[in-house]
Amino acid sequence: YDNCAVSKYLVPISDNGGYPYIVSTSARSIEEAERRIMNKLTNEWDLEVPADWDDFCDNAFESGYYIGDIRDVEEF
Repeated sequence: YDNCAVSKYLVPISDNGGYPYIVSTSARSIEEAERRIMNKLTNEWDLEVPADWDDFCDNAFESGYYIGDIRDVEEF
């Protein structure tokens, strides 16, 4: 862990027609960030456990949640 830099990742979300908002997490890779966000929102939204990020986005969409692209804050 000492050699791995931690970055902040952001993902825009809109739920059930509400105003969009940003969810953020700190992680050592985009894959870790995706896992953290999936775990948090799967529980919060009571969704089925997804196989991967695309499955998570599809499940969320079917439940009325819209998930944008996850980005490293350094991209801005």
